[in-house]
Amino acid sequence: MTHTHVTAPTRFAEANGTRYAYRRFGEETGVPLLFMQHFRGGLDHWDPAITDGFGRDRPVILFDNAGAASSSGETPGTVGPRVFTLPSRVTTAPCLAAARPQPKKEPHMPLAPEKSHDTQDPRYSTSGAAHVPAGEGPTTWFAGDTYTIKASRESTNGSLGLVEATVPPGGGPIAHIHTRTDEAFYILSGQLEILDGARTFIAGTGDFVFIPRGTRHRFKNTGVHGARMLFMFTPGGDEGVFRYGDEPQPGHPPPVWTAERFKTPEILRFNEEFGIEIVPEADPSEVQATRRQLE
Repeated sequence: MTHTHVTAPTRFAEANGTRYAYRRFGEETGVPLLFMQHFRGGLDHWDPAITDGFGRDRPVILFDNAGAASSSGETPGTVGPRVFTLPSRVTTAPCLAAARPQPKKEPHMPLAPEKSHDTQDPRYSTSGAAHVPAGEGPTTWFAGDTYTIKASRESTNGSLGLVEATVPPGGGPIAHIHTRTDEAFYILSGQLEILDGARTFIAGTGDFVFIPRGTRHRFKNTGVHGARMLFMFTPGGDEGVFRYGDEPQPGHPPPVWTAERFKTPEILRFNEEFGIEIVPEADPSEVQATRRQLE
């Protein structure tokens, strides 16, 4: 499914002089399902559990009514003004609550507060935030760790990828290089050993680490307690490799990955596409120099 109710970007479309805010998500093919709200309703009045369910097998379109939330215009007093031309392949799902007659407007008693001129200015009304609540986001076991993708290239229009990680003792990926993206770590709890080129150092709770693109690196939990951190890719995209991890099994620890596990066809294709290089822990020249010293 492409995007969800929460991760889909808010877009805008003009119809009959009104600028409507809408989101489209779900499957790319099929007859789109348009959800219709009540007069003052908006796209976020719908329950994502319902809309995402429909989005599993068809496109879903949500929108803010005229004069509501991020849409421009004035809220109509009858159903008639709400009607606008829809493509022939769009199915509507009206709000279950029946429209009630509007009471007669009395002097000095408006039905709704007058919209200020500020809300007509896109600088004040345009929305596009991606909100991922705690505990949500795609979660997989990868490299012996547990990763939850909180933001992706798709949900941030390519700007960044943000991942929440739980790293058990001994966990962490093998050394690698991102040739097209920068990476940053923020340690939430515990300690991690960071490989930076040919040196290593310990990063603890509250520490921040920036890894510029082209730098050989990895992190590893060399302690006895688990560690938690956030790490970010800029621009986004490299976080997509975690989707090729293992499905988490509640009540069980994530399995330790060997070097061979990083060489599955899916991961190798992804790494080639995004410019990720798997490199040995030690530089080959360093290994050869050490061998010559031992001879």
